[in-house]
Amino acid sequence: MKKKIYAWRKGFTASLDPEVVGQEFERLAKEGKLDVKGVVAAARPKRSPLHSHFEWDDSVAGTKYREWQARDCLGALRVTYSDDKRSKAGHNVQTSAYVSLGKGTENRGDNRYYGIDEVMSNDELRAQTLQKLWNQLLSLKAKYEAFTELSSVWDAIEMAKENYAKSMSA
Repeated sequence: MKKKIYAWRKGFTASLDPEVVGQEFERLAKEGKLDVKGVVAAARPKRSPLHSHFEWDDSVAGTKYREWQARDCLGALRVTYSDDKRSKAGHNVQTSAYVSLGKGTENRGDNRYYGIDEVMSNDELRAQTLQKLWNQLLSLKAKYEAFTELSSVWDAIEMAKENYAKSMSA
């Protein structure tokens, strides 16, 4: 069985223990409530392990700010598997613990978060995530292609795009 080790991304400051937050997010995911509104609702009770991460004084912050705090926390959580094949080879790979995917075209901006395990084992979620990643890579390339110092990166993206297209049509 894989052991998950949660951590915060570099630069993220939170007084919360990432292991506790990871377990709470796993619980919310099992209940189908892992979206920003679900996280804020779960954090509202003072006994919640997430409570101290949020600003509850409405004169300082409102609902939208707390939703931003939830989004930030979800995006900052990373996971490493202690018995992952890459770990055994001496290459610990830390990745986002949760992936944000839209619920559908009519609910744009109303994303649900999926654990990386679920994304990697579900063909539909994996395909959605890959498409999102390709869009981000191609957008990055389009935005910064003028930086010739990175031409080998841009070439690698093009080669990977061609290989991916071939694999999808096979």
